[in-house]
Amino acid sequence: MATEKALYVGTCTPGEMDWQVKVYQGNTGRKLHPRNALLNHSPDGFAWGYEGSGPAQLALAILAHHLKPFRNGDQLAIRYHQDFKRAVIARFPKDEGFELTSEQVSAALRDMLGDPTELQR
Repeated sequence: MATEKALYVGTCTPGEMDWQVKVYQGNTGRKLHPRNALLNHSPDGFAWGYEGSGPAQLALAILAHHLKPFRNGDQLAIRYHQDFKRAVIARFPKDEGFELTSEQVSAALRDMLGDPTELQR
């Protein structure tokens, strides 16, 4: 689904509010943009391991990044981020880091969409 493979890596310190997510493509890593302009669930940043505003912002950011090559990518990210949050983001251990590949994001989207004809380049 995405044009370039990506690895999303979340890190945190247990008991502290310092949850960070980087996206790696090739040899380059950078902080994942939260995309608050699309929907502002959590101005305080990302979180995972439960169903709340921080995990919703993370789900939105990952889907918006992953679906960027598609002309309706932002709209799809908005439409499916809550389902993605429940299916993927909320299941990560709360006080541990995570790694999520673009292939895993694509697989979760296929499960949610069924027919991926909704994805239009």
